[in-house]
Order: sequence, then structure tokens, then C-alpha cells
Amino acid sequence: VRSVSATEDAARHGADAFGKDTRYLRSLIKDRCPNYHFLVDFLRGEMRLIILMREDLVEDVSELEVKAINTGVAGLANKGGIVASFAIYKTRLSFISAHLEAHEGRSKYRTRCNNLSAILSGAKVKLSEGQRRYDASTASHHCFICGDLNFRLVFPEEVVTSDVIDLANDEKWDLLNAADELEFALQRGHCLTGFKTPPCYFPPTFKIARCKGVRYNDQRTPSYTDRLLWRSANGLSKRVKFLAYEPCLDFETSDHKPIRSALTISTNASRFSWEAPSYLPPAGLSLSFQLTISDIKCFNLRAMDRNGYSDPYVMFITEPASLIEPKPSLTTDVENAKEEGFEKRTKCGWPRTRKIRKNLNPDWGKQQITLPLKGDTEDLIGAMLFLTVMDFDDYTKDTQIGTCVINLEKLFNPILSALRRQQFKMNPGDKKVIQESSVEKGVLKNGMVGGILMCDIFAHATCKRL
Repeated sequence: VRSVSATEDAARHGADAFGKDTRYLRSLIKDRCPNYHFLVDFLRGEMRLIILMREDLVEDVSELEVKAINTGVAGLANKGGIVASFAIYKTRLSFISAHLEAHEGRSKYRTRCNNLSAILSGAKVKLSEGQRRYDASTASHHCFICGDLNFRLVFPEEVVTSDVIDLANDEKWDLLNAADELEFALQRGHCLTGFKTPPCYFPPTFKIARCKGVRYNDQRTPSYTDRLLWRSANGLSKRVKFLAYEPCLDFETSDHKPIRSALTISTNASRFSWEAPSYLPPAGLSLSFQLTISDIKCFNLRAMDRNGYSDPYVMFITEPASLIEPKPSLTTDVENAKEEGFEKRTKCGWPRTRKIRKNLNPDWGKQQITLPLKGDTEDLIGAMLFLTVMDFDDYTKDTQIGTCVINLEKLFNPILSALRRQQFKMNPGDKKVIQESSVEKGVLKNGMVGGILMCDIFAHATCKRL
């Protein structure tokens, strides 16, 4: 088991290790994609993930990581996921190839949902601070999941297999999609909260005779088991555009028909410097930025302790980590400054609220967090703020309840847009609230909601003369 990405020699070594099928697959890909590089070629058990990248772009890739998580019985690799994550042009992309629990029934459905949480739990991404706090779906600007997810079409008992086959033959796509178990799971938050999947306007891809075209096995309910999902970070969903989503109906060596999709992603930064807009202030001026976070409260937090409660506090982390000042002024909450547990920072140095004991609906009242940001306007491109709700523990490591992510580029967009359009109108000494945002978001961990976080965030900019 290895990730192959560094050199052609390493790529050949990986193919040799996996046998003639992989060597043949590689030769097919190289013949058809001669200008592409194997960025990732990872095989574990019955799962494979290959990512190709145009050769002229490879040198712009950084922070490449690949890992695999087994979810089969007794930890076998027949089920699970492979996760690859990398950064390019200030955009973190993650791709997950998964093979989940098979068969129909409620218990199998629950296992599939649990499989996805387990894969995300094992797929924590290393961010610029050097820690692996967040799964790939939370830490990435865009995350994609594909593979044999094995979610089925579920109809009332009176609907038999032949009826479903008739719906497929009659191209009743809306009726088939309405019975989709995966869409049911997404809508009810049973897994992959915040992910989307395109509607399947094509025949179900399982279970099919091994021949060209579509001929269903009348012992199994036809289903859309082979799927693609994606999730974009706050404010970035419009940067992903789907061009195609369809099955390969002539494929005849499996009882599944593979699916393929074409899409475009607009990265946060441009490839070439001359294409990038200028975010620099006028000559002789400089800008500094600050966040003020107030009216912080949570609802319906997950109970993390045996007593049925949690001891929550909120930690504030930026990506890149360098955006946070070493010693910002963190509170104007004089009344509560002497309360038990009041701390300005966590042990790892990140700003935080005070902790509130035994409470699943904490309200931090007048406590106000002020975060001066380092760097210049360019550092805000692609930047994210993680509002992470933690459960304090007296004797062991504090546990994450969940996180919501704020797009800092979007938050400061009014001033970035003015700079880009050369319509900047601040004078030396001016301090303005650039944007106010009222947040009400689910805090997520491994694709599941652990409660609701609410707060007000004010984005400030100060203009100074150099």
C-alpha cells in the first residue's frame, strides 16, 4: 500500500507491486493521457484512487497527503475509503474514494452512514499550524466523494422489483430519485452534512448483467449505488460547476455500470501573477484587519460526558495559522474575568472563550473576542476561520464537539472588491466596519452535526500611512 506521486521510477515501482492489472491500467491511462502525471495512485484491498494532473501544473501542488481507512469486518480492506488532499493556488482540494457496506435493509443503511463517519474521522488533514484537527470535508475548500457507496432505492413493500425495472425502462427518473436512500440520508443529516449529489437522470447502475447496455438482475432492486458527492466551504459553492454526470453503459465487465462526471473548479488564486487581480492599497497606505466576535451561544450541543452534559468553550483557529496575532486583546468581559476557568488562550495558543460547566446550551453573554489579523490583503485570499466548540476535561485531553467554518475572504470581500476595482476610498486614520455577519451554523464533526453555534462577527479595516 503506497501513494505514488514523486517520480516516474516510484510510479513504476508502485505498479509492479500491485501486479499486471495495475500495469495494464497504467498503460491505458498513459496512452490516452500522455500529458498527465500520476499525482496519486493508491490501492488498498478492493479500493483504488487515481488522480491525474497535467504535467505543467504538478510543480504548483503542495501539501499532498494520502491515507486509507478500513471499515470492513474485523478491519478488512474490502470496505472503507482512500482520501487524498492537496493544495493548489490557495485552494485545498480533497478526493475520497469509498466502498461501503452492501445489501438492503435499515441495519445496512445505518452501517453505511457509520462507514462514512469513520472514513472522515480517519481522514484528518494537516493544516499550516502542524496539527490534524479537522477531517477533509471541514478543512478543504472543496471535497469530493465518489465510489460504490451502495445506497439503495427504497420503495413501499407493495412495489416489487419488476415495478422498479419498469420505472427504469420508462425513464421515470424523478420517481426513482425520490426513492434514493442517499438523498434521504443527506436531507436528514444521517451522514455527510452539507454535501450535495447531482440527481441521477439515467438508469440505475446496479445490479446489471455483464453486457453492453442495461439488463437488470430481477432478484435485486435496481439502485444508484455508484455516486459522486461534493461539499464546498462557506461562500464557495458557486465555484464548482457540473458539466456532465452520466453512466458508462457500454462497460461490461462488472455488475455495476461506472459513472463519470465532468466539472470545473475556480481556484481562490490565479495560476499566473499577471492574471491575478491586485489587492494592494494605493501607494503610501497600508491596511490592517481585525475581527470582533460577540453574542456567542450554542444550542443542543452533543453531550460528551457521562453526566449527560458537556463543559463547552469555543476556540478560534485560522488557516493559514499565521493570521492570528501572538497576543491579541481577547476580551472586554470584565464582569466575568474572574470566573472559574476563564482563560485567554488554549494550551496550544489559540484564542478561546471561557468554559461553561455542565451546559448543552451555553451562552457567553457579554464576552467579546477580538482577533487582530496579521499579514496583508493577499493573505485573506482563501483564508478560513474555524469556530471550534470543545468539551473541557479536567484530567484528559479536551474533545472536539464540532466546528463551523467562516470564509474570511468573503467576510472582507467589500474592501477586497474595492481594491480590485481600484475604488478604494479610505483615508489614513480611518477605521471602518467592513461587514457584519450573523452566524447560525451547525458545528460539524465527521460529517455529523454536534449542535448549533450562533454569533455576530464584525470585520474591521484600519487605514494607515506608511
